[in-house]
Amino acid sequence: MKKNTLLLLIPLLLLTSCVSNKLNKTVWYNVTMMQENGVYGNVGTSLVFNTDSTVVVYRGVSIDTTVVVPPFVFAYGKYQYENIEGSNMRISLFATQKDGSPYIYSGEYNKKDGLMYLSVPNSKLKETYIWNPNAKVKFK
Repeated sequence: MKKNTLLLLIPLLLLTSCVSNKLNKTVWYNVTMMQENGVYGNVGTSLVFNTDSTVVVYRGVSIDTTVVVPPFVFAYGKYQYENIEGSNMRISLFATQKDGSPYIYSGEYNKKDGLMYLSVPNSKLKETYIWNPNAKVKFK
């Protein structure tokens, strides 16, 4: 009886070990209110995770309902992730901004809850990103 049970469990274990909580083909976004010279605006940041472990960071600015700066590629680079526990994973972004400066973030995400918390290394200030399951992006 034990051998039959073991034989039934092996395929199940193999299937569940192949399940992952990968970020590929997902889009996460954050909107932050900013102020400059007395004018308030919203800076939108989107993280687009491609299938080949690359990440593209888009930024745009709006004031009220007017788009002041349309979304543009702000940074481009690689990402890594590792399981921590349950559905939580640790993520690291290693990208380069358009001006050549580094764009390095690390944090945790839980795809089940649709939240990602990122910060610059050694910083306590965390940015919260929300998963957008309805985003339609063409991945190359």
